Amino acid sequence: MISFLTAVRSRYVFFDLLVCVAVFSFFLLHASITNCCRFHHQFHFNLGKALHSVCDGKNVGDTILVIATQINHGREFILKDDELCLKIVKLNMSAGKMAIESCRHKTAYAYLEVASSLLPNDHWESHYDISLRLGFMMASTANSSCKYDNAETILRRILEEARCTKDKLPSYFLLSQSKCIVSYCFVALTWSLCPI
Repeated sequence: MISFLTAVRSRYVFFDLLVCVAVFSFFLLHASITNCCRFHHQFHFNLGKALHSVCDGKNVGDTILVIATQINHGREFILKDDELCLKIVKLNMSAGKMAIESCRHKTAYAYLEVASSLLPNDHWESHYDISLRLGFMMASTANSSCKYDNAETILRRILEEARCTKDKLPSYFLLSQSKCIVSYCFVALTWSLCPI
């Protein structure tokens, strides 16, 4: 796969149109012969894994969003392997961070939601640092996407699980900001409904 990809302005793309057409023609032919849905997910998952192995450890810019999207199609395959789950959690966190930096907060929230769903039930005990960072990133993107209830729920969970005051302070601050925004929106709505 590496011989068919090249870096173009910090993105990896197929450098030969014929190769690209051949890959997708194979996909369409095979999808029509086999169980389409399962093959579709398997294909995208494998494509994402191949891209990730080529790009792992490199700064690939926005291409990380494509890689994460492809891999996320294979949720059923990811959940079978605990070690892979953690790698994909980190990949989705990186994709979420990239989306945040581009002010695509709803997109970021979607990647972070996938990351959260892949963590084990005891993630606050087994992966405390990741849980703390992921939770705060999710709350921030939820807040920026006007999902104030989701942000509050996530922040309250962080405040329950955080081990020390230092870890709780950013959540308290964001929670207070979120509450202020909701209050300002309520006041603005109330004033807009009042006759002058």
